[in-house]
Amino acid sequence: MESLITVARNLGLENKDRKAKTFQIEKFILQIMDMHSLSYSDIVNVALEKYLREKGFLTEESIKTLSSISILEKTISEGNLLTEMC
Repeated sequence: MESLITVARNLGLENKDRKAKTFQIEKFILQIMDMHSLSYSDIVNVALEKYLREKGFLTEESIKTLSSISILEKTISEGNLLTEMC
């Protein structure tokens, strides 16, 4: 499994740097998340990061240009430091 910056932030290794956004989620997905007491924000952030990586939009090169990504998070992205934690 790949290392994710969002997972590092969810684990408290780095501060979360979030911006509020309004969107709609399918009702059945919310029901499943509620049944398991999952954090909407954490799940959405992890899922979006995985999707963007899978589609090739979030690459190591693009991460290096983001000012909101710390050195630790750049290292996580490049070296898969959280692979065993996920």
